Amino acid sequence: MVAEVAGSGMTRIPKQRVKQQLQAETRRKEVIRMTAANVPLTEQAKILGVSYITVRRDRKMLMEETRNETLTEMQVYREDQLGRIADKWDEIENDQSMTGAEKHLAWSRWMKLEMDLRGTAAPTKSIVGHVNGPQLDALYLEIRQELLDLDSDAKQEALILMREFAESRKKPVVVDAMPLQPVERRLTDGIPRTSD
Repeated sequence: MVAEVAGSGMTRIPKQRVKQQLQAETRRKEVIRMTAANVPLTEQAKILGVSYITVRRDRKMLMEETRNETLTEMQVYREDQLGRIADKWDEIENDQSMTGAEKHLAWSRWMKLEMDLRGTAAPTKSIVGHVNGPQLDALYLEIRQELLDLDSDAKQEALILMREFAESRKKPVVVDAMPLQPVERRLTDGIPRTSD
């Protein structure tokens, strides 16, 4: 029997019902502990003094609660990450200091993360594999930037200078001071010699 508390609009829960709820909560905590200890459900029922069905129902309810809480936390994390990715897309798009190749590389990395979060990543090669290479090297990009405004003859002259510089920096090959001696092998090697 549930009675309304005078003037408050609240209902009073009977003491027996409160006691049952507390017992159920205590029992469920024990179910968690014993399940973690790999105690079979039949043993849990005997220990707690309830039926197998009650323990199974408690365990199922606890598993559903855990799953719902986990999903909610994962959804919050996922939404946070997708928001950060959207911000990063805008940042890359509006960054005037990045070249097209640099933007493409940055986009591909963030796109991979977004596809992983959304579950749309195809089981194929990543686009990053097609973008990597010397054209994305920082030194290459710097040299390219310097050469952009030069005419064709100046570019050729700079290319020759770079090749000469690279050739001058190569280390010479050092050959051993001792020349190799040919090794003679006799058919009689390994056979003891006898004196005649």
